[in-house]
Amino acid sequence: MKLNTISFSTIVKCMILLWSTAQPLGTFAQGRTFTLDEAIDAAIKGNAGLRSVALDVDVQKQYKKVATEVPKTQAMLMYGQYNSLNKDNNVTITQSIPFPTVFTSQAKLGKLRILNSEYRRAASENELVYQVKQVYHHLQYLMAVRRLLQRQDSIFSDLVRISSLQLTTGEGTLLQKTSAETRYNEVQNLLHQNEADSKTFGTQLQILLNAETAVSVVEVSYQPLSAPMMSDSSQVNTNPQLSYHRSLHDVALQEKRVESNKALPDLTVGYFNQTLIGFQQQLDGTDRYFSSNDRFSGLMVGVAIPIWFVPTKARVKASALRAESERYNFTYFEKQLRGEWHRAIQQFTKHQNSLDYYMKSALPNARLILKQSLLAYKAGDISQAEYRLNLQQSLAIEDGYLQTVLQYNHDVIELEYLSGKYSKN
Repeated sequence: MKLNTISFSTIVKCMILLWSTAQPLGTFAQGRTFTLDEAIDAAIKGNAGLRSVALDVDVQKQYKKVATEVPKTQAMLMYGQYNSLNKDNNVTITQSIPFPTVFTSQAKLGKLRILNSEYRRAASENELVYQVKQVYHHLQYLMAVRRLLQRQDSIFSDLVRISSLQLTTGEGTLLQKTSAETRYNEVQNLLHQNEADSKTFGTQLQILLNAETAVSVVEVSYQPLSAPMMSDSSQVNTNPQLSYHRSLHDVALQEKRVESNKALPDLTVGYFNQTLIGFQQQLDGTDRYFSSNDRFSGLMVGVAIPIWFVPTKARVKASALRAESERYNFTYFEKQLRGEWHRAIQQFTKHQNSLDYYMKSALPNARLILKQSLLAYKAGDISQAEYRLNLQQSLAIEDGYLQTVLQYNHDVIELEYLSGKYSKN
C-alpha cells in the first residue's frame, strides 16, 4: 500500500492556519458578535433589572382583583336557654359590605397602578436601550481609533527603520532616530490604552446584555448617525419617565378618593334561623307547642357608621398631601426634562457644526497634507522632521474627527432617549 507523504513545511502551515482560526483577531477575547439591533433585543430579553420591573406589571394586575374584596362572612351558632328553660339554638350569618362607591374607586385605582407600572417598565426599557446604544457606539469608536493607530504604527515603524538606516550610513542624525522612536513608542502606548478601554466597554456591554461570555460588536466604518427630528421641547411629552411621574400623581389622587369613600357607612346584611321550643301563641289566640324540629327565620339589615372620625380624616388628609407632593414632583421633573432637552439641543448643534467643519474642510485637507507630504518626502523636497510634523498634524485632525463623531452620536442617542423614541439606529 502506498502512503501519501506530507512535507514539514505543509504541517507548519496547517498549524499556523488552525491557530489563526482558533484565536480571534482583535484587542481582546471576543465571544458572540452583535449588531446593534441584536444587542438591544438581547438586553431587553435578558437584563435582570428589566425583567424585575416587568414582573411588577403582573403583580399590579393581580392586586387589581382585590378591588372587589369584601370582609369575611360571619357565621355564629348560639345554643342554650335564651328563650325558656329549654335549650334552643340559633344560627346567624352576617356579611358586611363597604359602600358601593368603594368598589368603583378601588377598581379605578387598580387600573391606574397597572398603568403606572407599565410606564415604569417603558422608562426602564428606554434607559436600558440608551445605555446599550452608548456603549455599543463607543466600542465602534474605539475600533475606529484602533484602525487609525494601526496606520500610525505602520507609518512610524517605517520611519524608525529609515532613520536607523540613515544613521548607519551617516545620512541621518541620532535626533531624527530618537524622535521617530519616541513617536512610535507613543503610538504603542495608545494602542495598549485602546485595548484596555475596549475590554472595559466590552464588559459593560456584557453586563447590560446579561451575557455569560464576552461579547463584541460588528466592526464597520464609523459614521455619524442620522440627525433626529428636532422641534421644541414638546417632544419630551412622549418620554415614558415623564408619563410615569404624571401617573404617580394620578394614583395619589385616586388613593385620596378611595380613602374618602371608605369613610362612608358600611352596609350589613344577615340571615338567622333558630328554634323557640315551647308554647307560642298563634294569630287566632290559641297556643301551640313548637319542638326542636320547628324553626323560625328572618333577615337583618344594618348600617355601620364611624363615630370616631379622627383616623379617617387623617388618612384622607395624608392622601391629599401625598397627591400634592407628587404634583410638585411631576412639575419639577417636567421642567428639568425640558431643560435637559434644550441643553442636549445646544450640544448637538455645537457638535454638528464641528462635524460639518471636519467633513467639508479639515478632513479633506488632512488627507491632502498626508498624501503630498509623503510624495515630497520621497522626492527629498522636505526633511524627515517636516514630514513627521505634517504626519502628526494630519493624524491629529483624523483623531479629532473621530472624537467629534463620537460626541455627535452620543448627542443623537441622548435626544432619542429624552424624547422616548429609542429607535435602533
